[in-house]
Amino acid sequence: MYIWRSNLKLMRVILFFLSIIVLSACTSSPKIYQFRGDNRDGVYNEENLLKEWPEEGPELVWTIEGLGNGYGTPAITDDRIFLTGEIDSVALLFALDHSGEMIWKKEFGLEWMVNYPGSRMTPTVVDDLLYVTSGVGDIACYGTETGELMWSLDMLSDLNGKNNRFGLSQSPLVDGDFVFCAPGGSDTNFVALDRFSGEIRWIGKGLGEFATHCSPRMIERGGRKVILTFSESSLIALDGSNGDLLWNMEMDTLGMIYANTPLVDGDYLYSVTGAGNFGIKLKLNEDASDYELIWKNKALDNVHGGFIKLDNYLITNGYRKQYLKVTDTETGQIVDSLRTGRGSLVYADDLLYLYNYRGFIHLIDLKEGKLEEISKFKVSAGSREHFAHLTIKDGVMYVRHGDTLMAYSIQAAEE
Repeated sequence: MYIWRSNLKLMRVILFFLSIIVLSACTSSPKIYQFRGDNRDGVYNEENLLKEWPEEGPELVWTIEGLGNGYGTPAITDDRIFLTGEIDSVALLFALDHSGEMIWKKEFGLEWMVNYPGSRMTPTVVDDLLYVTSGVGDIACYGTETGELMWSLDMLSDLNGKNNRFGLSQSPLVDGDFVFCAPGGSDTNFVALDRFSGEIRWIGKGLGEFATHCSPRMIERGGRKVILTFSESSLIALDGSNGDLLWNMEMDTLGMIYANTPLVDGDYLYSVTGAGNFGIKLKLNEDASDYELIWKNKALDNVHGGFIKLDNYLITNGYRKQYLKVTDTETGQIVDSLRTGRGSLVYADDLLYLYNYRGFIHLIDLKEGKLEEISKFKVSAGSREHFAHLTIKDGVMYVRHGDTLMAYSIQAAEE
């Protein structure tokens, strides 16, 4: 009898811990694949990458053409590659495997055909669903396995939005059961949708201005979720639970091409904008409902190439003066620069990767605030502008140039 009771007690303990494990698995946050990496900050958590390249560049593993006009980067999951393009004014969504073979493609409306025709976003993938937008206002949800359409809306007609000079350019933000978009309407400026059905959950008026090209960021601070993005005149903060405007910081120059996602590190918010504006450091209060300006530097004028924060340095590419610049985050002063031309910037395995508008990809080291170029090569395939950001996953660097996607092996050999 004693042995039986002991075994029963042991079984109950085992079942208890199994239930904890199952519950934890069910309640853990899903993996999100999105614009500029896990945190939308341009940092890719890779290891054992090449520390220099041959003169002709790293090994080109495969190339696929025929993806249409586009500037958006791919979203790369553990087994699929998703990206968008435009062919004959039609917006297309492509699913590839990791060898560059086409699995499926879907049409999801029309695409932007005025200034810089083509797609201009990165799909956001969460579990078995993905979310896309077009330059003319379509937003849609598809199943990742077969490309089955789950729901779709038109941000202009269904959500009373309005388009801007270069077309709506935003990679959808997903948090929990919600997907967020910026129609840019006077009353429907920023909208939260149920990500499974597309139903409206809340509408934020914001400042009632045009949407810009910023892919927004969600932070949690002091028990409050806060959405950070831009509208026509300002950097804005919205309450993530209802869309209420918490605060806005006006830019020096009106525009709709603010494209770099703000970054929050600890108590501080960093942002870099072009079009005659500036780079900034703000100190957020306890629940991010207000801020204090720490510094502003108009020499940090990158338009849509992103920026990287490493330790006490902010690194970004200049637009008017075409240098890669290192800024001390304590003082806001530029401490070093390197002539690279305009471009987009990401970071992986202790090195910076800059893809400039002339098609060169630079591998750059940063040590104690000083920049040193290690290698560079020129992308030879593709079409039109070199605007897409680089994506790095599992030792492969993916380069989108117009209708072409290229995969370069940058994994170092095992010792």
